[in-house]
Amino acid sequence: MIEVGFGDMESNREHQQAVVAELQVDRATVLLGELQETWDFPMEMLPSRVEIGTFLTVTMVHGRPVEVQVNHEREAESRSGLDTRLARLARYEQLTGHEVRIG
Repeated sequence: MIEVGFGDMESNREHQQAVVAELQVDRATVLLGELQETWDFPMEMLPSRVEIGTFLTVTMVHGRPVEVQVNHEREAESRSGLDTRLARLARYEQLTGHEVRIG
């Protein structure tokens, strides 16, 4: 993670929720904020091991991103939601005897 300095601007910091939409060799396309604006970030600015679908928190100062972190809370919620759905499918298969195929 790289933090870009803008002096002491703590009062101007804003935290935006984001998700990684696309990864390329040198940059990542991120959907930022409630409106899911498309932003391109250099890979050096992102935490290591991000994947498509990784939830992020982007710290903005005066409309510029200065810090990017994985949103571990949203990541855990996402995983638990998927686990719940898979468990329901397994239970359905067990009760009905029918295999559920996805895709």
